[in-house]
Amino acid sequence: MKHSHIYVLLIVLLLSAFTACRTTEENYRQAYEKAIERDQAGLDSTIYNSIRRAARPAQVVVDGDTVNMRREYVRVTENEGTTPDNLKMFSVVAGQFKQVFHARSMRNRIIDRGYTKAFIVETREPLYYVVALSSDTLAEARQVLDQLSTNPPFTLREPCPWILRRN
Repeated sequence: MKHSHIYVLLIVLLLSAFTACRTTEENYRQAYEKAIERDQAGLDSTIYNSIRRAARPAQVVVDGDTVNMRREYVRVTENEGTTPDNLKMFSVVAGQFKQVFHARSMRNRIIDRGYTKAFIVETREPLYYVVALSSDTLAEARQVLDQLSTNPPFTLREPCPWILRRN
């Protein structure tokens, strides 16, 4: 009789242990949030944040007008419309995307609307930028920026368009 109470007690303890360890949506959410916190506190996050700080928009005065410009390291995305020698000092960015598929779609649409030299560049993150024009002169880049701002070929999402100065 005494042993049967022990067996019942063990069974109750085992059942409570199994039900307490069950994975729930709440457990997944908590684990995800902890992983995000660890990622944000790590070295990678520090590097990422310094890259983002360096790429923040600055305002530059050109011919008496203020123009949004970012200075950032970019490279030409392979097989997406141009070669590295066509990436000049100043590029007019018409769109920015996290996926190259979306950037490719916008590049094709902007080419169809007359910006025949459009291509895609990418950052280290990577973010993909659709470049409407790349020029050695800020004046030419500003002219295309003004065209895109006043008469866009389609709706552009903020913060676009802006000028990218190559690092």
